[in-house]
Amino acid sequence: MNYDLQPGDLVRSNATVYNRAGEIRKPTVGLVIKQLMTRTFNGSGLVKVFWPHTGNTGVCSVQDLEKVEV
Repeated sequence: MNYDLQPGDLVRSNATVYNRAGEIRKPTVGLVIKQLMTRTFNGSGLVKVFWPHTGNTGVCSVQDLEKVEV
């Protein structure tokens, strides 16, 4: 798992998200816009992510994200 996320990286959320019908939906893809905090000793950190499917931004733990290779 790659914890070194930089602004401009595409990421996929590892969280399990359910739709209104109670079915599991596909993981969402977002864009890292800012690196907020990095911890090298345990590989954790925080990044700000833009989620284009909703138009929202949010702070996420690096451990909950997976880098998408294009």
